[in-house]
Amino acid sequence: MLPRRILRLFHRGARRASRAHVDFDYMDRGSPAVVTVWIPVGDCPPRTGALVYLEGSHRLPPEEYAPLRDITDRPADRRQICHDLELTARTLGRRWLWADFAAGDVMVHVPRVIHASLDTTTDAMRLSADVRFVRAADTPDPRWLTPWSADDGA
Repeated sequence: MLPRRILRLFHRGARRASRAHVDFDYMDRGSPAVVTVWIPVGDCPPRTGALVYLEGSHRLPPEEYAPLRDITDRPADRRQICHDLELTARTLGRRWLWADFAAGDVMVHVPRVIHASLDTTTDAMRLSADVRFVRAADTPDPRWLTPWSADDGA
């Protein structure tokens, strides 16, 4: 388990949902064999900001979705693919998949799957943790060897 673990809190009107992205763009200086475990704390149906996954996107070459990076509401961050989830699905010919997550659920995904979080539209806040794992013999991205800080730019 990498020491950098991220705790996320979203509430109605925060406008901080995660844009469509692949985790590897945030940890590309080490082994590509990273596994992310997303852990919602409590129930997390879609309306409270759950994760959504783009169907079959782990098999897409990056150059196929690269043009979508120009359609962004955060131009200073080129790691994100697109803020328009409907456009992303339509352009790539895929569906967004989601679940009605309940307390105790976890999601495990590979670093190249396109995913995002939805905006929270209820008074219930979403609290979740992102935990990443690499094999002991692999070299992890050094930015993930220190505890998370919201202002460190990694």
